[in-house]
Amino acid sequence: MKRLLIILAAAIVAAGAMAEGRSTAVNIKGDLSPYKYAYVIPTSNVVSSSGASFAMPIAGAPVAGVFGNKSTTVNPSEIISGFLIKMGYSILPSVVPELAEETIIVSYGQIGTTPDLFGISCKIIIQISSGKTHEILASFESEGQREVESDAITEAIYNALDIFYYSVNPKLKVIIQSLYRNGMYVAISNLTPNPVHQILLKFTYYLEGELVHTQQTKINIDLNPGITVKTYISRDKPARSNMMDVFLEVISYE
Repeated sequence: MKRLLIILAAAIVAAGAMAEGRSTAVNIKGDLSPYKYAYVIPTSNVVSSSGASFAMPIAGAPVAGVFGNKSTTVNPSEIISGFLIKMGYSILPSVVPELAEETIIVSYGQIGTTPDLFGISCKIIIQISSGKTHEILASFESEGQREVESDAITEAIYNALDIFYYSVNPKLKVIIQSLYRNGMYVAISNLTPNPVHQILLKFTYYLEGELVHTQQTKINIDLNPGITVKTYISRDKPARSNMMDVFLEVISYE
């Protein structure tokens, strides 16, 4: 029984660590803002499947199969292209000499995969280069963890592209990580080039689509560029229901 409790405790700690998300390593060497076009180097599909195998004797002969099989496919370059289109880039089938000065070349690489307690962990890297000089402007190394490899790759790509977006459009990023009746934990990432000392946040609460409450909270903080912190914010009124939706807006920061 004691051994079982230790195993369960370890699983809970590991699950908590996984819920915190995977880190992204960022290396920015040049200005990413003046580009309008992107050429994404094509990649091949990654196909993954999951399921429990079984063997069952039928009429004296063993029959094998897979129960609950799930198959997923991902093409990294297609995910990257779709994200860049949403950012406003025009995707080119190749680097056009006349547009090379305004073009970035985006390449994708997979660093490795590691099985773990919850499935598989996958590390990837996305590299941004100048279409004119081929000089490396930035690289984003990220990790995803999911049941199958293709889903882990997808998560890792979006983690990296999320940081790329805020590198091009520097701002303060604040997300709600967990909600409680009397408050919530938020993660604050300073993706601007300057330190942040004070933040004004607005929380809007809805219940079944109806606006029930708004709250503004000022946070005094010393947050240097590239740093993420987790902090607890108290509600000024306890939540009326666990089904209440909360929307967060950054009003100002300095």
